[in-house]
Amino acid sequence: MNNEARAYLEFLASATGAPSGFAIEKIRERTDGRHAKINQELIGTFTGVEEEKIVKIDNAGADKATKIGVAGESSGAMIAASLCHTLNNIDFQILVCGTFDLINKRPSHKEFTKPMYGLTYDVIKWAHETAFRNADDLMDPRVSVLLNKSFDGLPPCLLIVCELDPVRDDSYGMVKKCRNNAKTIFYLAYQEALDKAGVKTKLTLIRGIIHPFFSFPGIYRNASGQMINAVQEFMASL
Repeated sequence: MNNEARAYLEFLASATGAPSGFAIEKIRERTDGRHAKINQELIGTFTGVEEEKIVKIDNAGADKATKIGVAGESSGAMIAASLCHTLNNIDFQILVCGTFDLINKRPSHKEFTKPMYGLTYDVIKWAHETAFRNADDLMDPRVSVLLNKSFDGLPPCLLIVCELDPVRDDSYGMVKKCRNNAKTIFYLAYQEALDKAGVKTKLTLIRGIIHPFFSFPGIYRNASGQMINAVQEFMASL
Protein backbone atom coordinates (compact mmCIF):
# COMPACT_ATOMS: atom_id res chain seq x y z
CA MET A 1 0.00 0.00 0.00
CA ASN A 2 1.47 3.35 -1.00
CA ASN A 3 1.52 6.64 0.88
CA GLU A 4 -1.53 8.06 -0.89
CA ALA A 5 -3.66 5.09 0.15
CA ARG A 6 -2.39 5.36 3.72
CA ALA A 7 -3.19 9.09 3.78
CA TYR A 8 -6.73 8.33 2.59
CA LEU A 9 -7.25 5.75 5.35
CA GLU A 10 -5.85 8.13 7.96
CA PHE A 11 -8.28 10.78 6.76
CA LEU A 12 -11.22 8.37 7.06
CA ALA A 13 -10.16 7.40 10.58
CA SER A 14 -9.65 10.93 11.86
CA ALA A 15 -11.83 13.35 9.92
CA THR A 16 -15.15 11.77 8.94
CA GLY A 17 -16.56 10.38 12.19
CA ALA A 18 -19.01 7.54 12.58
CA PRO A 19 -21.98 7.24 10.19
CA SER A 20 -25.11 8.93 11.52
CA GLY A 21 -27.39 6.55 9.64
CA PHE A 22 -27.76 4.45 6.52
CA ALA A 23 -30.64 6.30 4.91
CA ILE A 24 -29.84 7.45 1.37
CA GLU A 25 -29.88 11.11 2.43
CA LYS A 26 -27.43 10.46 5.27
CA ILE A 27 -25.07 8.48 3.02
CA ARG A 28 -25.16 11.21 0.38
CA GLU A 29 -24.54 13.91 2.99
CA ARG A 30 -21.58 12.01 4.44
CA THR A 31 -20.11 11.35 0.97
CA ASP A 32 -20.46 14.97 -0.13
CA GLY A 33 -18.74 16.12 3.05
CA ARG A 34 -15.90 13.65 2.55
CA HIS A 35 -15.29 14.82 -1.01
CA ALA A 36 -15.37 18.49 0.01
CA LYS A 37 -12.80 17.98 2.79
CA ILE A 38 -10.40 15.86 0.77
CA ASN A 39 -10.53 18.01 -2.37
CA GLN A 40 -10.84 21.45 -0.75
CA GLU A 41 -7.35 22.56 -1.86
CA LEU A 42 -8.27 21.87 -5.50
CA ILE A 43 -11.72 23.46 -5.57
CA GLY A 44 -11.67 26.62 -7.67
CA THR A 45 -8.12 26.07 -8.97
CA PHE A 46 -8.97 24.84 -12.48
CA THR A 47 -7.42 27.22 -15.03
CA GLY A 48 -8.23 25.43 -18.26
CA VAL A 49 -11.17 25.85 -20.60
CA GLU A 50 -14.31 24.01 -19.60
CA GLU A 51 -16.62 23.35 -22.53
CA GLU A 52 -19.91 21.54 -22.81
CA LYS A 53 -20.93 20.70 -26.35
CA ILE A 54 -24.35 19.49 -27.43
CA VAL A 55 -24.16 16.91 -30.21
CA LYS A 56 -27.31 16.38 -32.23
CA ILE A 57 -27.95 12.81 -33.28
CA ASP A 58 -30.67 11.81 -35.75
CA ASN A 59 -31.47 8.59 -37.62
CA ALA A 60 -28.33 9.07 -39.69
CA GLY A 61 -26.21 9.29 -36.54
CA ALA A 62 -23.81 11.99 -35.43
CA ASP A 63 -21.06 13.60 -37.45
CA LYS A 64 -18.45 11.00 -38.39
CA ALA A 65 -15.77 12.87 -36.45
CA THR A 66 -17.81 12.77 -33.24
CA LYS A 67 -16.77 10.20 -30.64
CA ILE A 68 -19.49 9.18 -28.20
CA GLY A 69 -18.48 7.02 -25.27
CA VAL A 70 -19.31 6.00 -21.73
CA ALA A 71 -17.23 6.01 -18.55
CA GLY A 72 -17.74 5.16 -14.91
CA GLU A 73 -16.00 4.32 -11.64
CA SER A 74 -16.91 1.36 -9.40
CA SER A 75 -20.63 0.58 -9.88
CA GLY A 76 -20.63 3.35 -12.49
CA ALA A 77 -18.20 1.22 -14.51
CA MET A 78 -20.69 -1.65 -14.35
CA ILE A 79 -23.42 0.66 -15.69
CA ALA A 80 -21.13 1.97 -18.44
CA ALA A 81 -20.21 -1.56 -19.53
CA SER A 82 -23.87 -2.60 -19.48
CA LEU A 83 -24.80 0.31 -21.75
CA CYS A 84 -22.29 -0.94 -24.30
CA HIS A 85 -24.15 -4.26 -24.42
CA THR A 86 -27.51 -2.49 -24.69
CA LEU A 87 -26.91 0.42 -27.09
CA ASN A 88 -25.37 0.58 -30.55
CA ASN A 89 -22.88 3.08 -31.96
CA ILE A 90 -20.92 3.72 -28.76
CA ASP A 91 -17.34 4.50 -29.74
CA PHE A 92 -15.42 3.81 -26.53
CA GLN A 93 -15.75 2.77 -22.89
CA ILE A 94 -13.60 3.73 -19.89
CA LEU A 95 -14.14 1.47 -16.89
CA VAL A 96 -12.48 2.40 -13.58
CA CYS A 97 -12.34 -0.17 -10.74
CA GLY A 98 -15.40 -1.89 -12.15
CA THR A 99 -17.38 -4.83 -10.84
CA PHE A 100 -18.63 -7.04 -13.68
CA ASP A 101 -19.62 -10.30 -11.97
CA LEU A 102 -21.88 -10.12 -8.93
CA ILE A 103 -22.29 -13.90 -8.63
CA ASN A 104 -18.88 -15.55 -8.48
CA LYS A 105 -16.43 -14.93 -5.65
CA ARG A 106 -12.98 -14.29 -7.08
CA PRO A 107 -9.52 -14.61 -5.47
CA SER A 108 -9.20 -10.85 -4.95
CA HIS A 109 -12.41 -10.96 -2.86
CA LYS A 110 -10.63 -13.29 -0.45
CA GLU A 111 -7.29 -11.50 -0.66
CA PHE A 112 -8.50 -8.10 0.60
CA THR A 113 -10.69 -8.80 3.61
CA LYS A 114 -9.18 -6.47 6.22
CA PRO A 115 -10.72 -3.04 6.92
CA MET A 116 -7.37 -1.44 6.00
CA TYR A 117 -8.30 -1.99 2.35
CA GLY A 118 -11.36 0.24 2.66
CA LEU A 119 -13.68 -1.88 0.55
CA THR A 120 -14.11 -5.52 1.58
CA TYR A 121 -16.20 -8.39 0.27
CA ASP A 122 -18.59 -8.05 3.20
CA VAL A 123 -19.25 -4.43 2.22
CA ILE A 124 -19.71 -5.46 -1.41
CA LYS A 125 -22.18 -8.16 -0.39
CA TRP A 126 -24.13 -5.68 1.75
CA ALA A 127 -24.28 -3.25 -1.18
CA HIS A 128 -25.60 -5.96 -3.50
CA GLU A 129 -28.24 -7.08 -1.00
CA THR A 130 -29.31 -3.46 -0.49
CA ALA A 131 -29.37 -2.42 -4.15
CA PHE A 132 -31.03 -5.49 -5.68
CA ARG A 133 -34.13 -7.49 -4.89
CA ASN A 134 -32.80 -11.04 -5.06
CA ALA A 135 -30.28 -13.41 -6.66
CA ASP A 136 -32.16 -13.29 -9.97
CA ASP A 137 -31.31 -9.60 -10.25
CA LEU A 138 -27.63 -10.36 -9.65
CA MET A 139 -27.67 -12.94 -12.46
CA ASP A 140 -29.17 -10.49 -14.94
CA PRO A 141 -26.44 -9.86 -17.58
CA ARG A 142 -27.35 -6.18 -17.49
CA VAL A 143 -25.94 -6.23 -13.94
CA SER A 144 -23.31 -8.99 -14.12
CA VAL A 145 -22.08 -8.09 -17.59
CA LEU A 146 -19.65 -11.01 -17.66
CA LEU A 147 -22.70 -13.28 -17.91
CA ASN A 148 -23.51 -11.94 -21.37
CA LYS A 149 -23.33 -14.65 -24.03
CA SER A 150 -21.56 -12.46 -26.58
CA PHE A 151 -19.00 -9.66 -26.43
CA ASP A 152 -18.76 -9.22 -30.20
CA GLY A 153 -18.93 -5.73 -31.61
CA LEU A 154 -18.34 -3.88 -28.32
CA PRO A 155 -16.38 -0.61 -28.46
CA PRO A 156 -12.69 -0.27 -27.53
CA CYS A 157 -12.22 -0.40 -23.77
CA LEU A 158 -9.81 1.16 -21.31
CA LEU A 159 -9.78 -0.56 -17.92
CA ILE A 160 -8.25 1.21 -14.92
CA VAL A 161 -7.57 -1.21 -12.06
CA CYS A 162 -6.41 -0.71 -8.46
CA GLU A 163 -3.84 -3.23 -7.30
CA LEU A 164 -5.30 -3.57 -3.77
CA ASP A 165 -8.97 -3.85 -4.69
CA PRO A 166 -11.34 -6.76 -3.97
CA VAL A 167 -12.97 -6.27 -7.40
CA ARG A 168 -9.58 -6.24 -9.15
CA ASP A 169 -10.00 -9.70 -10.63
CA ASP A 170 -13.26 -8.74 -12.33
CA SER A 171 -11.14 -6.74 -14.79
CA TYR A 172 -8.08 -8.82 -15.59
CA GLY A 173 -6.37 -12.15 -15.11
CA MET A 174 -7.65 -15.64 -15.84
CA VAL A 175 -8.60 -16.67 -12.30
CA LYS A 176 -9.25 -20.12 -10.85
CA LYS A 177 -12.50 -20.43 -8.91
CA CYS A 178 -12.44 -23.96 -7.49
CA ARG A 179 -12.06 -27.64 -8.23
CA ASN A 180 -15.15 -29.68 -8.91
CA ASN A 181 -14.76 -33.43 -9.47
CA ALA A 182 -11.05 -32.95 -10.26
CA LYS A 183 -11.91 -30.41 -12.97
CA THR A 184 -10.50 -26.91 -12.62
CA ILE A 185 -13.11 -24.24 -13.33
CA PHE A 186 -11.99 -20.89 -14.69
CA TYR A 187 -13.92 -17.63 -14.81
CA LEU A 188 -13.03 -15.03 -17.39
CA ALA A 189 -12.21 -11.51 -16.34
CA TYR A 190 -13.68 -8.71 -18.40
CA GLN A 191 -10.52 -7.87 -20.33
CA GLU A 192 -10.13 -11.52 -21.42
CA ALA A 193 -13.78 -11.70 -22.49
CA LEU A 194 -13.31 -8.62 -24.66
CA ASP A 195 -9.95 -9.81 -26.03
CA LYS A 196 -11.44 -13.15 -27.06
CA ALA A 197 -14.16 -11.28 -28.97
CA GLY A 198 -11.56 -9.20 -30.80
CA VAL A 199 -12.37 -5.98 -28.94
CA LYS A 200 -9.49 -3.55 -28.56
CA THR A 201 -8.53 -3.21 -24.87
CA LYS A 202 -5.97 -1.44 -22.77
CA LEU A 203 -5.49 -2.00 -19.05
CA THR A 204 -3.69 0.29 -16.63
CA LEU A 205 -2.88 -1.10 -13.18
CA ILE A 206 -2.43 1.56 -10.50
CA ARG A 207 -0.10 -0.02 -7.95
CA GLY A 208 -0.44 0.38 -4.18
CA ILE A 209 -3.93 1.89 -4.44
CA ILE A 210 -7.20 0.81 -2.85
CA HIS A 211 -10.80 1.23 -4.06
CA PRO A 212 -11.84 3.91 -5.01
CA PHE A 213 -9.40 6.73 -5.80
CA PHE A 214 -10.26 8.96 -8.77
CA SER A 215 -12.95 10.96 -6.98
CA PHE A 216 -10.37 11.96 -4.32
CA PRO A 217 -7.63 13.77 -6.31
CA GLY A 218 -6.88 15.91 -3.26
CA ILE A 219 -5.12 12.87 -1.78
CA TYR A 220 -4.55 10.62 -4.79
CA ARG A 221 -2.63 13.13 -6.89
CA ASN A 222 -0.12 10.70 -8.38
CA ALA A 223 -2.70 7.96 -8.98
CA SER A 224 -5.12 10.44 -10.56
CA GLY A 225 -2.30 11.72 -12.76
CA GLN A 226 -1.55 8.18 -13.93
CA MET A 227 -5.19 7.68 -14.83
CA ILE A 228 -5.44 10.98 -16.70
CA ASN A 229 -2.36 10.07 -18.75
CA ALA A 230 -3.83 6.64 -19.54
CA VAL A 231 -7.13 8.20 -20.65
CA GLN A 232 -5.36 10.74 -22.86
CA GLU A 233 -3.25 8.03 -24.53
CA PHE A 234 -6.31 5.82 -25.02
CA MET A 235 -8.41 8.62 -26.54
CA ALA A 236 -5.56 9.54 -28.88
CA SER A 237 -5.46 5.94 -30.13
CA LEU A 238 -9.11 5.85 -31.20
